[in-house]
Amino acid sequence: MDLRRKRCVERLRHGPGVASSDIIETDTLQQSTDDANQQTTNNDRKAKKNYLAMREFWVGYSGFTPYPGEILKLGRQRLRNDDGQWRDTNIEALNWTFDTTLLKANVGVAERFSEYRTDLKELSPKDKDRQHLFADAAYQWTPGQWIGLRGHHTHDNGKLDFPEPGVATDSLDKRENGDLSWLGIEANSDAYNWRNTNTVNYWASITGMRGDRDTVNALKADGSRPDQAKRSDDVSGWATDLGVRLRLDPQWQVGAAYSRASAEYEQNGLQSNRSNWTGTQSRVHRFGEASVAR
Repeated sequence: MDLRRKRCVERLRHGPGVASSDIIETDTLQQSTDDANQQTTNNDRKAKKNYLAMREFWVGYSGFTPYPGEILKLGRQRLRNDDGQWRDTNIEALNWTFDTTLLKANVGVAERFSEYRTDLKELSPKDKDRQHLFADAAYQWTPGQWIGLRGHHTHDNGKLDFPEPGVATDSLDKRENGDLSWLGIEANSDAYNWRNTNTVNYWASITGMRGDRDTVNALKADGSRPDQAKRSDDVSGWATDLGVRLRLDPQWQVGAAYSRASAEYEQNGLQSNRSNWTGTQSRVHRFGEASVAR
């Protein structure tokens, strides 16, 4: 690849569309363990060397309030919160954002209808017929100190694909659905703002999850149908994320972070877990670049 081509690709990466002529990861929102890389009998989610992709297309309106940080968007858009653990993805949505000095809020609904990539013709089974409803609000109660409340609900009534004796299963078969809800509280010192020059920065959050899930039962060992086609379960869980960062001088910072979750806890599916938690412009994966937390 010559230098002129490199510059062209770099410009495309930051626009609403992207083109690729090799299997390179041009989208930082694409998880390395995404099922686009899984083996499937129909190849409808196998990444190819050449593809075209459309990342965003939306219309916006900003006339509901006199504040310049308010906008309503409809279309495929980037949904993102500061820590990347609730939302950080491009998805079809109706989203209202209110962003002022003292108050920040988001309310919206979203559903993924397509990947808008020429090589990925099918959705991930978890995204099929799954609707998201979300809202959050954060208040700056004293200069540089924020406290907020976040909520998210997913409704998944997609048709389940039950295994048939003698028929090979496909990785794109939908094997579970259900409704899940998350509610969380957070506090931070504007720690995800890389322009922040505080000597000490911190972030803290705790989240609860509750809901119900239907899961397809596998065939018996002898290849016959199971006694029950599916099982229904009530699920609940919790997760917490804590961190502190100390600025030693303009060039050096040190920090520590701690995260923990219960066995049944899972994220809502719109997260990337990438953020500026290191205090730099680089958006780094919160749980390590080599191992993606699920």
